[in-house]
Amino acid sequence: MEKLELDFQTANNRLLARKIHHPIRMTSLAKSFTSITQIQKILDERAKEPRQSSNYEKETYKEKEIWLETRKYKQDNLGKYFKACGVPSLFVNAPFVYEEQSLFITGGVGTGKTYKAVAVLKAYVMSQNCTEFKEPFISKALFITVPELLILLRTSFDQKSKESEATLFDRFCNVDFLVMDDIGVEKASDWVLQSLYVIINKRYSEQRQTIFTSNFNLSELKHVIGARLASRIAGMCRVLTLKGLDRRPSR
Repeated sequence: MEKLELDFQTANNRLLARKIHHPIRMTSLAKSFTSITQIQKILDERAKEPRQSSNYEKETYKEKEIWLETRKYKQDNLGKYFKACGVPSLFVNAPFVYEEQSLFITGGVGTGKTYKAVAVLKAYVMSQNCTEFKEPFISKALFITVPELLILLRTSFDQKSKESEATLFDRFCNVDFLVMDDIGVEKASDWVLQSLYVIINKRYSEQRQTIFTSNFNLSELKHVIGARLASRIAGMCRVLTLKGLDRRPSR
């Protein structure tokens, strides 16, 4: 179960254990408060108040209704946030896996590399309490495949592009948490290697958490992207090797 779900369940259980039953309508909460943390705080404060109702069954039902509405509100916002971070729909329901340092996740096709990377991203988002989806959206975490990243950079050369090359480099260099999925599948031209070096070296220098996934191990990757880039990745990451058969369902 997700951490925040546990937190809310804990808060709700406190209410029931102390027989405190003051119904709080989620509709008004959603309008009045800007974060799930604040809603939890209100529930905790309610638990400290003296009991003012003797209608146990009726009030218990209302408290459970509040918890269910709160849970749905949280899940809806989390879904929007993760998708806006670039997380593919296929992996939005991945679990949370806490990891404090950068990772290089390697393994064969279908061994769960992307799934693991998304799980770490989701845990980072939760740890930073940045799950409230607002417009305009400014993300603290991003997921992107390396081929998609390079396409974005190439597209920025067009005068009709909405974002400049400098803007894109700034985003990928400075976002707090970045997943670079499938590094090594791109064709390694001089421009590609230079672009990747700018991003990776900046993140290495600033010690920004980065998750790489690749079908190649570091020794193999060195022959694809060069020793200089491979050395930067090795210097900033803990290596995680996933083994096993292809878990993707066959069609």
